[in-house]
Amino acid sequence: QINDNKRRQFDLKLIVDLTSTCLEKYPFTGSGDHPLESLKNEILEVFSSTIVEQSSTSSLKSTAISGLSTFINQKVIPPDEKIIKHLASLLLESRDQSVRDQSIRSLIDISKINCQMIDEHLIQPFFAEINKEIQSHSVEKLPSHEVEGALNNMDPRSPSSILEVISNLTVVEDIFRIVTKNFIDFAFKVPKNFQELIFENLRKVLKMNQTNIEKIVSPLLLRSLFQISNLDANRKVVSDIIRTVNRSSNESTQKEAFNMTIDLLSSKEDPSDLLLFTVSVIGSLKKEVLNEQLERTITVSNLLLKQSHNNSLSESNRLSAAQTLSSIVNKLQSGETLEDLLKQVMEFNCVLAETSLSEELLTKCFNYTTVLTWVTKALVQRGHPWSQQFSERLLKYITIDSKTVAKNVTNGIQVIIGDSEEVLNEDCFA
Repeated sequence: QINDNKRRQFDLKLIVDLTSTCLEKYPFTGSGDHPLESLKNEILEVFSSTIVEQSSTSSLKSTAISGLSTFINQKVIPPDEKIIKHLASLLLESRDQSVRDQSIRSLIDISKINCQMIDEHLIQPFFAEINKEIQSHSVEKLPSHEVEGALNNMDPRSPSSILEVISNLTVVEDIFRIVTKNFIDFAFKVPKNFQELIFENLRKVLKMNQTNIEKIVSPLLLRSLFQISNLDANRKVVSDIIRTVNRSSNESTQKEAFNMTIDLLSSKEDPSDLLLFTVSVIGSLKKEVLNEQLERTITVSNLLLKQSHNNSLSESNRLSAAQTLSSIVNKLQSGETLEDLLKQVMEFNCVLAETSLSEELLTKCFNYTTVLTWVTKALVQRGHPWSQQFSERLLKYITIDSKTVAKNVTNGIQVIIGDSEEVLNEDCFA
């Protein structure tokens, strides 16, 4: 059997090399007089049977897939349902990475020719397979710490493995559009413990295709992401996805996202659960979008300034408010509006000049130094003359008899001179 497989490998490799050389020298035109015309069906049968035979080794399967890809790319044969199903079966059964990689490369080639066929005969069946696996694993009944072990394993049929395959196909623009929509739709249907895996793959897909987002993403996607933000999922991951989408969107889409954000904030008595998403949207806006809507920008700035000092919020939510405010300060055009906002920030807690060190006052000091840190960073980055005044105000609080406040100031200095992933970076148009 070993010798037989070695001989089969030699013969198959020879067929692949000969056909590749022939097609390179004599491109296939379909005119009927090509040297491979009379042999193409027989060679195709060799490739197909090798792929589906259980006795074929991984090396044989990879070689056969390579030959099949050559036939498709050189237009010797058109991609068809049978070929896609063969490759899909391999991806659901094989644990060999070389076979899986070669299958994905071949499917990418087919996607470039006929993405609709890939959607119908691979993507939709794969999502159906994921749904079946979710039900069989009873994910909704598992505690969260067990989900990773149940789903992320070496089983090619596991949801994590299937999602990885689907994600890798999105290098083709039309497949990216199809898969993004499917991920969003699927997120609303699956148990909450499974949503994180969906979002992680969606984040991967969007980061792989950032150059295509502006051409493909519509305001509908951002609206869907805001709806998803209400789900009980990993809010940090969803926030990161919103930021990735928004900063790659055109001004029209960003304007709608900005207005949608303000409408949501204004409609809720307690907007705290939206602040993480607010920093993702407003923090990644182009300067033109903010400055075209000064009235609404002022409205949200006032709200953010209040929320950054709201002790009923978590520290992370107050931080999100301060970061969002800093992005506005960084991007607002110079003039009366910006100066008025800076005066509000500077004077918001004039009571801090007092010497009393009650717990309430120390908490105000902590919140205020966080706001001062991020606004100072925004001013320093834009080279604004008020940056020195804000820096001096921040440094005054290092002398307060409170280790917590002093540490917040020293951490703030590192924030000012360091890099930020969330806001005030080149990708976010700072």
